[in-house]
Order: sequence, then structure tokens, then C-alpha cells
Amino acid sequence: MNKNDILEQLNAFPYGHSGYWIVAGGAMVLYGIREETADIDLGCTPKLADLLERDGYLVRRTESGNRYFRYGDHIEISENWLYDTFTEVEGIQTISIKGLLEMKHYLGRDKDLRDIELIHKFMADLKIVPFEKQHIVPVIEFEKELRRQEPDTYYWEPDEAYKQALEASFSDDRFRNALSFIAVRGDKVIGRIDAVVIAGRSDPGCGSAYLDWICVLKNERHNKVAQALLEALRGELRTRNITLLIALMAQNDEAQSFYRSVEGASVHDEGIWIDI
Repeated sequence: MNKNDILEQLNAFPYGHSGYWIVAGGAMVLYGIREETADIDLGCTPKLADLLERDGYLVRRTESGNRYFRYGDHIEISENWLYDTFTEVEGIQTISIKGLLEMKHYLGRDKDLRDIELIHKFMADLKIVPFEKQHIVPVIEFEKELRRQEPDTYYWEPDEAYKQALEASFSDDRFRNALSFIAVRGDKVIGRIDAVVIAGRSDPGCGSAYLDWICVLKNERHNKVAQALLEALRGELRTRNITLLIALMAQNDEAQSFYRSVEGASVHDEGIWIDI
């Protein structure tokens, strides 16, 4: 089954999407690591397992005491089967890359070892490069994909006016202190980080920078993409003798978790927004 086959099967699953997550070969297909898989393996919550058992699906207990079900010809469901955490890919809760590696190492079969090689190759395909004018079109596609994956988070569209403003920024002297990097996998932009060197006379040595934005596609989170973007920015700042990067920390749980995990970071003061 390819990606479209998997999505068709899961969209027809009558119990909704919230009670399960896709693992193993199906997860690899959704991530784009493999083209096809023979079947769809799911982990599920005890609540979904209760519903499946109530509705008469044959159940057996695994050595761990969790329940295992076969749903139709292609879907196998295992209660509480999860390593690390899950993220969202194509609208489906999907085991993280880290969890996928842990699962494959635990299973340890020949095919799992081959899959581990494919996962490492997929991860190594990630490149962090400076955002240059030639990248505007794929960056705008990234912006559109962000909004598709999280429609309730971004409230303006990357339209033609935005494209023109981006193009103009590369020849506008106001942006001379701007720094931007993008994360690219294959030919697709999956993340972006933007900062600016602070040129203020309270710090005439210009030893500080402000982190304006860091964002990664939802389906690529928990894959160390944000960390790679931040490290690229820090490396560039070091070459400019910048010793401090200042950021506002969003209140959502993902942002809080990320910033508090950053090496060398500490929380100071309280940010405010002042309209002009």
C-alpha cells in the first residue's frame, strides 16, 4: 500500500482518528521514507481497545497484557504500542522518527535493520542553508503548508504582496542585519528560522541578536529540525562575535518545551508588545 492507500483505509476507519497512531511501515510511508508497506500497524488507547472488543473484533492478549486486534484485511491494532511520542502527518497521529527508530531497534529483525538504515538516510538528507532570494518560491510553499497543517494558528495568507515584499527585502538596506536559514529535505522547505542583529547604542559592540521566528512543519516536529536550525543560527552568530540571542517564548506547550530544552538557555524578564 502506498500513502494514498493508507490514508483511504484510515479515513474509512469508523472510530475516528483520535484514539490511535500509526507505527512501523505505515509511518515510514507517511513520512516518505518508504514508498509502500504490506499492511498498516496502529497503536491505540485502552478506550479504543474497549470499543473494538465491545463490537466483537477478535482479541488476543500479548505478553505485556495489552490487547491485539485484526481489523479487516490490512490493519493490525495493538493497545498502548508506542515509543517516544507521536506527531501529526497528513492529518494522522504518527509515531515520531525517534520513536520509530526505538521501535525498529527493539524489534531487531532483518527487515527492521534495513528500515533503520533507510530512516538514518532520510534524516541525513536534511540540509540547513541560508535563506536566499532563489528560495522564495519553496519558502512560500512552506508557508502555505504550515497553514494547511495548522489552520487555526496562522491568520494571514502568503499572497502575491507577501512574495513581492520578500523579494524586495533582499535589496532593502533595512534588512542588512537580518539572518535567515531554512531547513530543506529533498527539494521541500520544512522549517525556517529568522533573527536580526540588534544594533543599539546601549550595546555599541552589537553583541546581541533577537530571534524573530522559528517554525517547523507539524509533521516534521520531534525530528530535531528546530534544533538544527537553531544551531546553524548560533554558528553564524558566533562568527559575528554575537554572544547573546534573545527570544520571546510563546505560551503553547510545544514552544515552552522546546525553548526550555535549549542548551545554554534561561528564562529572564517578561516580554511585552507595544503598538505604535
